Amino acid sequence: MRERAVRVRDLLADFANEMDLPACAMPCLQNACGPVLPWITGDAASALAAADTLRKAGFDARAIRYPTVPHTEARLRFTV
Repeated sequence: MRERAVRVRDLLADFANEMDLPACAMPCLQNACGPVLPWITGDAASALAAADTLRKAGFDARAIRYPTVPHTEARLRFTV
């Protein structure tokens, strides 16, 4: 089981590097415990705009916003 967790963390790191996501936007990457990578964008409008842009490019990126997260912590959620 430990090998699978390491593999998922490696996939998340590879994805984050390929997407050129800033480290500060990914607080969970260091302690990843699952296949979900949140990319904190800040406000809902930027999360929705980024999700739309990524969706048009063929990615399945979900915008997570208030009330699921605080107003200032809207994010995109990627699953690897």
